[in-house]
Amino acid sequence: AWPQLRQGAGDHQSNIGSWANPVPDEARGEKLIVLFTELDKDIAQIIEGLRSHGLPNLWIPRPQNFIQIDEIPLLGSGKVDLKGLKDLAIKMVEKKNA
Repeated sequence: AWPQLRQGAGDHQSNIGSWANPVPDEARGEKLIVLFTELDKDIAQIIEGLRSHGLPNLWIPRPQNFIQIDEIPLLGSGKVDLKGLKDLAIKMVEKKNA
């Protein structure tokens, strides 16, 4: 799984944050989707920040691949459900492309 981009004050219960997930893409093999509940910067600023750190373009999500969701899926333990995130990313991309 790709790393978490941000999480609210380190509090799992806040359920605020953004997570990057690779999902299948017919043209490129896979694409990076960012699921978020809230962003503290606009998407263009986030992308520019990633570029300024020298990340390759392959690791930088496209603006249209930022998708807002109501909440980050959590396990019963309060930790982020990484499988649930990946499944949700795939579902959101399919819904967006329908």
